[in-house]
Amino acid sequence: MSRWDLRSLFGTRPNSSSFRSARTPGRLARLAGSRASMRQGGVETLEPRQYLFGDHPSFSDFPSADAIAINGTTGLGSLAGVIEQAGTDDLFSFVAPANDFVSILADAQNAASTLNSQLRLYNSSGQQLQLSSGNDTLTAGTPTDAWIGFVATAGQTYYVGVRADTNSGNTATGAYTLRIDAITTKMSVKATAPGQGNLHLSSLASTRAVTGGLTRVQQDVIYEFTTPSGDEYDSLSTFNVQRDPADTTHQLDTRLEVFDSTGTRLVFDSPAGRANDAFAALKTLPNQKLYLRVRSDEFLTTRTSFGTGNYIITADVLAEQLGAPMDPVTRRGSDQGVSFFSYANPDAGKAFQTSMYQFVAQGTGLAFITAIGGGLNPVIDGAMRVYNESGTQLAYNDNFASADPQVAITLQGGKRYFVVLDGFNIGGTDYSIFVESNHTFDTTQPIDDHPNTTDPRRASEATTLVWGSPFALVDQAGNVLEDRSLRVAALGTGRLWSAGDTDLFKFIPQVDMLGSYEGKNDDVGTAVFAGGSFTRAGTVNTAIPTTTYGVAAWDARDWWSALGGLWGPDVDGNGDALPGTVYALAEFDITGDGRTELLAGGSFTLARNTTDPDDDIQVDGLAAYTWNALTGQYEWAAVPGWNGGTVYVMTIHDGTAPADGTDPEPVVMIGGDFGITYIDSALTFDGQGITLPGLGAQVVRAIASVPLDLPDPDGDGSEEDPEAYVALVVGTGDATTGDLWTMQSGSESYERFQQFDGRTLNGAVRAIAPFNYTDAFGTAYQGFGFGGEFTTMTKTNDPNDVLNLRRAAYFRFGVEDPTEELVELNANGNVYAMAYYDAPDPDGAGGVDDPAPGLVIGGAFTNIGSSANRSKIGVWEGTGWRSLGRGFNATNNQDVYALSVIADEDIGVPVDPVLYVAGSFRTARNVLGTVNANRAVKWQFNELLGDFEWVAMGSGTGSPTANDTNSWPTENGTDSTIYALSAFDDGNENQWDRHSRRSTRLSLLLAGDADSFANYFITVYDSDFTAIYTNDTISPPFPDPAGAIDWSLQPGSFQFEGPTVWGGETYYIEVRDVTGSGTGRYTLQVIADAFTQDDTNSAIFDPVDRDDFSDNQAYFGNAIQLGQPVGTGDTRNFFTLPNSAPTA
Repeated sequence: MSRWDLRSLFGTRPNSSSFRSARTPGRLARLAGSRASMRQGGVETLEPRQYLFGDHPSFSDFPSADAIAINGTTGLGSLAGVIEQAGTDDLFSFVAPANDFVSILADAQNAASTLNSQLRLYNSSGQQLQLSSGNDTLTAGTPTDAWIGFVATAGQTYYVGVRADTNSGNTATGAYTLRIDAITTKMSVKATAPGQGNLHLSSLASTRAVTGGLTRVQQDVIYEFTTPSGDEYDSLSTFNVQRDPADTTHQLDTRLEVFDSTGTRLVFDSPAGRANDAFAALKTLPNQKLYLRVRSDEFLTTRTSFGTGNYIITADVLAEQLGAPMDPVTRRGSDQGVSFFSYANPDAGKAFQTSMYQFVAQGTGLAFITAIGGGLNPVIDGAMRVYNESGTQLAYNDNFASADPQVAITLQGGKRYFVVLDGFNIGGTDYSIFVESNHTFDTTQPIDDHPNTTDPRRASEATTLVWGSPFALVDQAGNVLEDRSLRVAALGTGRLWSAGDTDLFKFIPQVDMLGSYEGKNDDVGTAVFAGGSFTRAGTVNTAIPTTTYGVAAWDARDWWSALGGLWGPDVDGNGDALPGTVYALAEFDITGDGRTELLAGGSFTLARNTTDPDDDIQVDGLAAYTWNALTGQYEWAAVPGWNGGTVYVMTIHDGTAPADGTDPEPVVMIGGDFGITYIDSALTFDGQGITLPGLGAQVVRAIASVPLDLPDPDGDGSEEDPEAYVALVVGTGDATTGDLWTMQSGSESYERFQQFDGRTLNGAVRAIAPFNYTDAFGTAYQGFGFGGEFTTMTKTNDPNDVLNLRRAAYFRFGVEDPTEELVELNANGNVYAMAYYDAPDPDGAGGVDDPAPGLVIGGAFTNIGSSANRSKIGVWEGTGWRSLGRGFNATNNQDVYALSVIADEDIGVPVDPVLYVAGSFRTARNVLGTVNANRAVKWQFNELLGDFEWVAMGSGTGSPTANDTNSWPTENGTDSTIYALSAFDDGNENQWDRHSRRSTRLSLLLAGDADSFANYFITVYDSDFTAIYTNDTISPPFPDPAGAIDWSLQPGSFQFEGPTVWGGETYYIEVRDVTGSGTGRYTLQVIADAFTQDDTNSAIFDPVDRDDFSDNQAYFGNAIQLGQPVGTGDTRNFFTLPNSAPTA
């Protein structure tokens, strides 16, 4: 056995190619040919037989000798003999069949003899060529049977003399068999299809392991191997002979010897990763012929199970380059996440045990070479050897740290070196290897990669950490989160090269990080979500847009992205999806988990959550913005059961209880080009795409749920008191025809739609909303308003019965005179939106009148209710009209498409509920002046004015001018039309409320690289070298990484929070091992707040999130004031915000 390790590891090695199964063409294992099989298990040419004393000639009879016939195919031949008297000898001859290596053995062991033999080899002239008295010293002892190996010339006659060797301590007489093997098994590497005895690596599927067998003790098998041509094969070569794990009846202890083309032995049985495996390494050249002799270290017949058995022979004749080549700057290279070569079936268990690399040292000095087991099937116990370019082994390491090897060695710059990693424990195949050549430490000079002192007098020696470019915090879709200032990062690397080593860095923060605001994450309040055809909503700053595709949120007086938004069906010239359009939004719990989803419907096919379009989700017109418990946030998802289609409208409908008294669950009614369907909280669809009975195959554009509780028509009279119910009203149509449909009786089957009043319209119904009012005489009316593109309503069965409605009307239920059911509301342009709005009493018992409830109507008209002050919007109160300011500009294509009344607790909302209005407009007109309002605005009370007014959703100009990096450099609204508005509570316990982040702190991360064996500890010092922060780990119970956490990024435990720092002050960071004994390479990262940037070259620095600057003198009153001076005379450039900050 090898002396390198006394462990006997005999288990079958499993195949594991999960890391990287393919290796370079130099990795090989040889397939023994049929001739080798005949040699190892076939019948020899001559059967052993007993001879009488003196029956073989002796050398004194030369050239008379007993000839041994050599089989021309197998190369085998043998004759038996006996040395019966000390000092006698036997002489044999044979003719070499080929120019090949010849193996000759005087085998007494298998003849049950105690003869101590000696062999002499002569040429045809009787000149002695070799003399041998043994067969090397093996791990199992010293054999007494003599062996000779040499390279013969074909056709030449050679003579072999056998006699006793009395000097070895065994007997001088006894029987033996002279065994000759004169033809080797040929092996080579070919890049073509494998042939018998050959192997190629161009296709792993056809790669087969080379197997052989030893059937008797002291048997050997000789292989001839020639390295391939090509300069790349000027390399180290390794050869390994392993016991075949498939042979479970033997525990073969292999031995390997390598000879050159002249028969000179070059290397033999160097230490191997397995105690019973033979391994040899040597420097080889292209087209170099070698002979490999395979045998066992066991030679006694009493140890047959260890001296015989099957084996695998492998070779690696081309050292690989590192996967990540040596960097001339960092002087580092690596090959990570790889594995030993492994065969495919049927040889899956016959794996390589080694990998070999080459590299050029980038400088003269100390180098570190490390291998780490990892992956699914890690190398559990590896060993490493380093060789110079002549093949001389320079270093060896087994267990540097635990079971992983590392070599620290001085190398010469510009020279080539080889590294061999040997698996030391059967089964593990996966590893990473790291080379650092050279490190900047020099044991002969006071040179270290970083100074290791905290002496203030040597502070200038600390390595400076240099800040990179400012960067923004982004979500997983790449959108900038504008409520966190820009940050800068600095990276440092180093190595604790030996026990006691420490490293010192220094950095200077760009700005103060001294805030004390604790942050807010109570998720109180709701957000307003908008849907449409826009791609920008608000802006981060003049250089960074807020990208949002089809859906955006308005919250905390700012616009926010909804991850990657909604895309398709249109594509660009490259076939990539273009942004889609959202026509409808609804908040509803479709999963029944207690969290509502935001349903978005429209013309789109894909939903996007990440920056990678390959991750897009197929949604086909209906998507859910829903809670993902795995990622801890809201994300887009497909709605199960949805069959696809363009959605134009969604409404929550809580139907009437049927006669059995059960309370039906609310549903979402969904209308579009497919007709109408609904979905409930159990994700159950009603035949979407199948038109409901009575409705017909029409495009549904408006749906309203109208609760009715009509009065008793005759008081205590005999007529039956009508039951309360909820009517479902549906509007359909296109530009030239339309219908209004009602389902007026209590039913959860939604199957009794009837054409309203038996009449049809000459244009589509685009808006429906319930509205109840009381007239001046005290009469209460219940009903709904509807509007659209129509101007007349005609009886289906009487074309002469025509009502002129002019795009908007109100229907009153329960009136006695049918001619009074419809009230014409008269708009001179299309109506697209309606909503019931009961404005809040702005001052309670104060002097401001409480506005009456009304039906808000929006669209493309410039006049409704005979007033130009109601351009694009007006409020009908049942008995008259009310204007909202002076409406919107009468310009074409600046229309109102969406109305939503939301009880909001947003910053800047003094009284709720609030009326939100959206569309394609650019300005809103108050009684005094106009407001820039890009497609979104809200109507709310102004306490200073004592009246309601239009308030922009975001400051800034209307119709902003695009710049090189930002097509929408304004906080004000969106860059294209909004078609839908909805409240949605997307509060997330894992994220700070918007614009309510905790004050920023320094972020530190100190982590060992993969080849590190240290437990790191970090200390931060101020400019006086006073320690202000220390940390061992920020991830207990794990020992690393060390560092500090900036909890402004995400709420949490607030442990290990980074220290406060002053801008412009110098701080120091010391890196060390907790115990002082660990070593290894590490990476240090420091992240701090950045200077604001002058993105427009205006000499005005733009914060991440800001209001536009105005040179109006009154604006300066809004400027941020510096705090009161502290005791040092310094002052802080931030607000100390109250911890009970406004809700977001």
